[in-house]
Amino acid sequence: MNQMFYADCEPIFTLTLPVTEEAAYEAVSEYLASITYGMEMVIHNKPSGNLWMYYYQSAGYIRTQDISQALAGNAPILIDTITGEAFVTGTAEPIEEYIAAYRRRQEPEQ
Repeated sequence: MNQMFYADCEPIFTLTLPVTEEAAYEAVSEYLASITYGMEMVIHNKPSGNLWMYYYQSAGYIRTQDISQALAGNAPILIDTITGEAFVTGTAEPIEEYIAAYRRRQEPEQ
């Protein structure tokens, strides 16, 4: 993966500090509603230290397992609980690669 993945990325939104689970979930829900035309979503949070990963899929697919109702390209959303910034990751690499790239972004330049 390109190590500069997040270098030029702007956050999709920034939460007020301190970040709470409720505020993060609400912000992710609002963001997803804006890009999926209000489609009902099932959202799951998986913390990784100070990074919270939000995974999502259409509720229709979860209920029925009908592939025609599934989302494609639904890249997890990363929220940094220290900065409040949220970024869309990607689907081409394992999520660990995106987390590592984000952590490298935080390292001071030498």
